[in-house]
Amino acid sequence: MLIDADGSNLRLLSRNLDSFQSSIVWSPDSRTIAFRALTETRFTPQAGIPKDYWGNTIHLIDVETGSEWPLLADGSTGHIDPVWSPDGSQIAFASMCSGHGEIWVVNADGTNLQQITQHGQFARYPVWLKQPNPQP
Repeated sequence: MLIDADGSNLRLLSRNLDSFQSSIVWSPDSRTIAFRALTETRFTPQAGIPKDYWGNTIHLIDVETGSEWPLLADGSTGHIDPVWSPDGSQIAFASMCSGHGEIWVVNADGTNLQQITQHGQFARYPVWLKQPNPQP
């Protein structure tokens, strides 16, 4: 749900939210929200894989129009913990893409998916650090 600061204009943005544990993050320009979406209602538990990854993916919502779409168009699941880059051009997230919970990064339009970590463990909660401008 989204509501104006004065309490008016309440509107539903998505019913796909994983309400148990969700990461809801605004883009730096406040035009788009990325969130962990529950896409599968029946899970097939996999030995050794934390439940947080089961059936989840990342969706984006255009705040003005209400349009919603998956960040990755391939229909894959196992994606959680989205976080926007400081300039809004990329999103980092934890994912089971490689069979282990690793950190991945993708352009905000869903292109150029890249694995960042290769620890073979269940990585969570990526963080972008803004580097200071170098002094001349």
